[in-house]
Amino acid sequence: MVDENPYATPSADVAVEDLSEELLAGRFARLIAAIVDGLILGLVIMPLMYVFGYWERTLSGQNILVEAFAWTIATLLLWVAINGYTLSTRGQTLGKILLGVRIVSVEDGSILPVWKVFFVRYLPITLVSQIPLLGFFAAIINALFIFRADKRCVHDLMAGSRVVKA
Repeated sequence: MVDENPYATPSADVAVEDLSEELLAGRFARLIAAIVDGLILGLVIMPLMYVFGYWERTLSGQNILVEAFAWTIATLLLWVAINGYTLSTRGQTLGKILLGVRIVSVEDGSILPVWKVFFVRYLPITLVSQIPLLGFFAAIINALFIFRADKRCVHDLMAGSRVVKA
């Protein structure tokens, strides 16, 4: 008599991907990378705003909402110009390169397409953060999500991404 059931489901040892602290990027590294990215972007966009008279109009109270929105869009486009290539080839912004972390898909660890990083991960949070009062709270909530066990902010959840050590 045979002990094996020919109709039983196959069994196999399945390896589960380790999402331990060693793989995920640290919170401090992510913070410093974001600050570096902001400084790089600021060093480029601030002089442009000065040259085109935006600061003068703002300080004199002549600034209009449409112009502020236009500068937000210009800043986003400049961010893509600065980081687009490294995001598409390495999953990293310049700040993330310096800090040794990268953005990957939570599903398979692959580099996300640039369109998804921009339109799903960054653009919605950036646009919502421009709304007076509501934007402040949205940005704070987004950032505070990093204190979850999986260290994923709201923008990571929206894009299906996580930040790991490079």
